[in-house]
Amino acid sequence: MALPKDKVVDTNGAGDAFVGGFLSQYIQGQNIDICIKCATWAAAEIIQRSGCTFDGSPGEPVNHMKLEVVLALTSAGRKPK
Repeated sequence: MALPKDKVVDTNGAGDAFVGGFLSQYIQGQNIDICIKCATWAAAEIIQRSGCTFDGSPGEPVNHMKLEVVLALTSAGRKPK
């Protein structure tokens, strides 16, 4: 997943977000591909904000279908709605 350089705001927390995204799926028994996609999505979201912030709810379960759509649109250079 390539993120345009102009979208990168702050890389603090990118590694933590990656690990958190990965482990959140791994402990639920998801396959490694889903774990990596979620990890990449989480890190990409965090680096687009200042100060390790996230607009979503930490208790919200990941909707894998929505995640797949977001990843597909983002990798195609389109912004999800």
